[in-house]
Amino acid sequence: MKVLMLGGTGLLGSEFKKISDFILSGREIDITNESELYSKLDIIRPDIILLAAAETNSVDIDNNPIPALETNIKGAVNVTKYCIEKNIRLIYISTDYVYNSKSDNHQEDEPLKPFNLYAWTKLGGECAVRAHRDSLIIRTSFGSIEYPYEFAYGNRFVSKDYVDVIAPMIKDLVLSNEVGVINVGTNGKTLYEYAQQRNPKVKEMFQKEGQIFVMDVTKLRRFYNNLTTLQKNF
Repeated sequence: MKVLMLGGTGLLGSEFKKISDFILSGREIDITNESELYSKLDIIRPDIILLAAAETNSVDIDNNPIPALETNIKGAVNVTKYCIEKNIRLIYISTDYVYNSKSDNHQEDEPLKPFNLYAWTKLGGECAVRAHRDSLIIRTSFGSIEYPYEFAYGNRFVSKDYVDVIAPMIKDLVLSNEVGVINVGTNGKTLYEYAQQRNPKVKEMFQKEGQIFVMDVTKLRRFYNNLTTLQKNF
């Protein structure tokens, strides 16, 4: 089984380098250039594509959205078209920011209200990926192995976790038959509580308005329950 990760030079790719034999591709494959993309994918001939390539800096995107439109939407369209034509499984890494930050316990099928322009472009990518029947959209959030900042918000609620916690879950889903949309995260907590797990000296601060990005991970738990059952039966 040959898995190609597009966007493999980022935080998630660095973790997959430790725990998987995925082919990790960076900027040498330009997903915004359809003909070049197709040519390179034809050479690699993957069985599964994990699309993690994206413009993610929200400040840069607010100042100039064009690169995010090109990569996060046009690039997702190009990859999806290829996967449909070649009958290749597609996994798309999206964000918990597509959810309304004023409500709680976000479920995969609820109405969406992206938090910022970055999330709007990722939702545009989701719309493209939905056209492919053998695809899975993963809504998630993760940080580096250590929490590197001095402060963390005590009134931002998240399902976010560290990349070494989230990456193995994504790997399991990539190699599964799951399709549709799934939330990938851990139990709800404040960003301050998340930071304290690996940086006990972090200081708590508060935003003017609290935000909620806690996701319902019932579907993820069900996936692991089913996976355990299957493993016991073989």
